[in-house]
Amino acid sequence: MNRELDPQIFGPGQNLSSSLSPTGSTGNVAPNAGSRVTATSREAAGFAPGAYAPTPQPSTQPSRPVPYPPLDLKVLEAQMSQMRQMTAQFDRRLEQLQARFNELSRDTQGRLDRYGHQLLRLEDGISRLTEDTSQRFAQVVGKVNERKLQDSKVQEMLDRHNILVRNFENRLAALQKLTSDQEQALLSAHAALEDARAELARLKRL
Repeated sequence: MNRELDPQIFGPGQNLSSSLSPTGSTGNVAPNAGSRVTATSREAAGFAPGAYAPTPQPSTQPSRPVPYPPLDLKVLEAQMSQMRQMTAQFDRRLEQLQARFNELSRDTQGRLDRYGHQLLRLEDGISRLTEDTSQRFAQVVGKVNERKLQDSKVQEMLDRHNILVRNFENRLAALQKLTSDQEQALLSAHAALEDARAELARLKRL
């Protein structure tokens, strides 16, 4: 059963069946096929050509094709080292992000605490202001009620005074009528007296 390796890790593979003879035998395989595959994988991994000696081709059975090229342990170790470096870099970046997150969390918690204290002070101030306003409003309402009571008393006094004034006016009108009647009677009496004097004088001349 043939398998293909990941070309990003192990380098691009090579179809070994192309190097076989048309009859499918392995007797005419090129002697440098394994070295070409290994060199190709090393070049794909980023190493300069010729940096390592060619890896000898493993022995295979004459009746079975090579399923995949032989592995180069040094290339694999280099790739694993690169992966470890990337993992370490990722860990460092994760630690930096974690430290930044912790710092932001502390900063946010500090701000929330300050906002909470300010909110408590604001609520305390509002409650005191509300209580003070309620007390002042109650005092104003009491004064208004007291003023209304005084106004009602003054109005009652004014009503009684108006009644007394009207009664006095009625009595004064009655007295004025009585005086007028008495004046009329006095005038009548005076006229009668004058008539009597005139008659007396006339009788004396006789």
